[in-house]
Amino acid sequence: MNIPDIMAQQKQLEQLIANPDEMERFKMYMSVVIYRLEKILTDEKIPPGGTVHWLLSNDLNKWKIYDKNTRSNIENAISILSTFITYQVGMANKYLNMYIKYFFGGSKLSDVIYPLQKGTRTVGEGWKDEQNAWGKLIPFRPILCSVAMFAMVFPVYGGQKVFEFYKNQFEQEDLNENAERKTKSRQSYQRSFATILDAIDYESTWWAFLIKSELNFDSSGKPIMDESAVRKTIYRPKRLYSTYWRKPTGSISPDVILLKNGKRLPDQSNITHCVDMKFPKDTPRDNRTKYNRMFGKEKVYFLYYPHDCGISPRPEGKTLTQEEQAYAVALATLFSLVARRPIKWTPYVVPTFMMP
Repeated sequence: MNIPDIMAQQKQLEQLIANPDEMERFKMYMSVVIYRLEKILTDEKIPPGGTVHWLLSNDLNKWKIYDKNTRSNIENAISILSTFITYQVGMANKYLNMYIKYFFGGSKLSDVIYPLQKGTRTVGEGWKDEQNAWGKLIPFRPILCSVAMFAMVFPVYGGQKVFEFYKNQFEQEDLNENAERKTKSRQSYQRSFATILDAIDYESTWWAFLIKSELNFDSSGKPIMDESAVRKTIYRPKRLYSTYWRKPTGSISPDVILLKNGKRLPDQSNITHCVDMKFPKDTPRDNRTKYNRMFGKEKVYFLYYPHDCGISPRPEGKTLTQEEQAYAVALATLFSLVARRPIKWTPYVVPTFMMP
């Protein structure tokens, strides 16, 4: 997807902002779609080699939707989500080529953001954290930041709110009413982030990519994988009860694990980075000690969104490269939804909106 394609999507998304009430309702439709995608991706019987659009469209045909407007909104949500994921897959494959060259004698590892983060960050959440991601090389950071922003715009709603919406609109038979009613969080950025990142892993290489979402490790540091991974056919993390949030007793699961080789088990020798995502007003949950002990402090990073996704002002007269422009435009598009107002973008302005 090139810059004009991104701008076309921005126009479509900004039309939703024009009516705040409509936007809030559409966010609920998107929440339903991401919720369904989580269930599909964590199902042991998921078909291989498909796209997210294909998975969700087939799933939609099973829903009992009697209202045409509801179905239209769901189809629109599927289109926006699948377009976003497909774009991220394309970017991921582009960065992958740089990544491979680096490990086989190249000199540049992919992260177009960290060279633009000059000096020490002195504002925002986590600025005192010596393990924050500012100014440090995090492969695939543009993807992590873009997915984080999408998750901020479109979280997965939980509890009574989502249950009533399901009950009234879809008559879903697979919704665990008791579990959803007991969900304390009104909305979950992490749930949306984990689902989309896992979808990128699925659509790009059928779980052979270098980004792993919510991968469980036992107390010895051994990754807990699906049986297919044990047979060295598909390196898919093991999921319990069709969700990312049910964990084996005593295990830990970093938000993101980055690998050298996606067609090898994600053991300690194959891991390059352990990244813990920190969203604004995140629930305090710091597994720093466990992560440092298991992976080594030099591999553990805390990416505070949005601050560690920002860049320093460019020197006067300097412009962004096309790749940097595309990244900035994509983030500006999504940030306009977070702020509920369109942001005028020109390729000669550094996106400093991500900083306070």
